[in-house]
Amino acid sequence: MYSKFFIILKIFFIIVICSSVSFALSDKLQDIANQAFNAHKSKQYEESYELFGKLLSQGSKELTKNQIEHVKDLMLLAAYEVTNQKTNQKDLKGAMKWIDKGLSLGLFKVNNKISIYYPMLLACKGLGFYETEKYEDSFNYLIKAKRYIDIAGEDDNYTNELKKVLKQKIEEALDAIKTETN
Repeated sequence: MYSKFFIILKIFFIIVICSSVSFALSDKLQDIANQAFNAHKSKQYEESYELFGKLLSQGSKELTKNQIEHVKDLMLLAAYEVTNQKTNQKDLKGAMKWIDKGLSLGLFKVNNKISIYYPMLLACKGLGFYETEKYEDSFNYLIKAKRYIDIAGEDDNYTNELKKVLKQKIEEALDAIKTETN
């Protein structure tokens, strides 16, 4: 039952790399940021997500708009990585929970571009609905992801290649939905 979902998600996960942002913060907030980065480095993504969330809540007055955007982006990445872990454990319910956590941050921009992880999580949500045979929901999330891909992320070779692969995989998933519903 999970095979298509896991194969497609695995391709997404293989091409994602960790990015880091350095912050000029008070000692207390810098300690939280360091803990979050260390948790991420040691693949403790749930802890990383929670620590970056703590950084946002405790540093709301100290963080600049740009820093807030980067912290949210790192939270999206952490949610995406937890989704990967849950997928590898064949835990669709857990994966969908973390997709929702990531998407709950809402649509935001980093360096005036939508975070690339936002449409990636939308696509994952669409694939999760596909696995549960909720084809209309699946279709809607995949179409939404497709709309955001072109305007998301930086314009560089890595991101452009990632977008190309994502669009291709979304098209394959949309074709599979058409096959299932005909």
